[in-house]
Amino acid sequence: MAVIGLQSSIWSNRFKTLVLLILFPVLVFGIVFLVIFAVFYFGKNPELIQPMDYYLNQSITSSIQIFTYL
Repeated sequence: MAVIGLQSSIWSNRFKTLVLLILFPVLVFGIVFLVIFAVFYFGKNPELIQPMDYYLNQSITSSIQIFTYL
């Protein structure tokens, strides 16, 4: 008589292998690469990072322009 065992997880072995060996490392290294790339990119071009008051002034200016046209 064969004993039918329940699978301990909802993941199949093939899917678990795919995630652990391929998708998880790609995701981790992708995030690490993006962080390092952003640090070097914006570190060499700090003018690309606008201070918050720039955006605040832009939004206030555009709001004033909208209300003057009404």
